[in-house]
Amino acid sequence: MMYWLLVERLENWEVDRKEGFRRFGLPANKKQLASEMKKGDKLIFYVSSGLSKFADIREVSEEGTFDLGVRGSYDTAFPISISTKPLMTLDLLQWVPIHDLISKISITATHKDWRQVMRTSLRRISDDDADVIISAMTRAAQAA
Repeated sequence: MMYWLLVERLENWEVDRKEGFRRFGLPANKKQLASEMKKGDKLIFYVSSGLSKFADIREVSEEGTFDLGVRGSYDTAFPISISTKPLMTLDLLQWVPIHDLISKISITATHKDWRQVMRTSLRRISDDDADVIISAMTRAAQAA
């Protein structure tokens, strides 16, 4: 099993929530990387949109990418999607700010500008980084 970090805007996250987090739309240039995902891989979602917070964790429910149609429900046209199912969804007030984790996760700790790192919409992350993020999200969920 691998861990992946996915980035989306709040508006698209809301679409995913309304649709039960059953899929995630991606640009065509991410198809090759998305095709490397395996059923059971864990997906950690970061919402940008000026929020800069970790919002939910999903699991790949089917391998491969799927045609999303001309536009899908997103406000940006994404031609492909991956099938997902929710594992942990935090309420908005529980979302974990990246500022709390910047120095604790390797993908941001060694960069001068962590915001540039978080612009990439799909990337593999280490088990250690995933553990830090998931632990912070679990603590936030339990604190509610």
